[in-house]
Amino acid sequence: MVGYEEIGDAAGLARCYNNLGIVNETRAHYITALEYLIKAAKASEKAHENTLLSTIYLNMADIYSRQENHVKALALTQRALQAFMGAEDTCTMREFMANWGSDHCLGAI
Repeated sequence: MVGYEEIGDAAGLARCYNNLGIVNETRAHYITALEYLIKAAKASEKAHENTLLSTIYLNMADIYSRQENHVKALALTQRALQAFMGAEDTCTMREFMANWGSDHCLGAI
């Protein structure tokens, strides 16, 4: 990650932090995962990468949902939607939201 910082690639750094967050979430290390995802969100904001930022927010929402903190999960899902609306990649937005909704909302019914 030092390489991304040295060359000023905030988007690359955000992707690395996001991936580390996902790995830690998979291992049920939720606190560590959130720490990486917060770093990913900051780097993504710096890079003006709205599609990536939306994905990061949804990853964070997933963790809070797994911890049954649905208020935070909903707030982050709303932030993800706002970030997606600022992105030009509407195809990815529709696909990701449809998949995320079916995985999380329907499972609760």
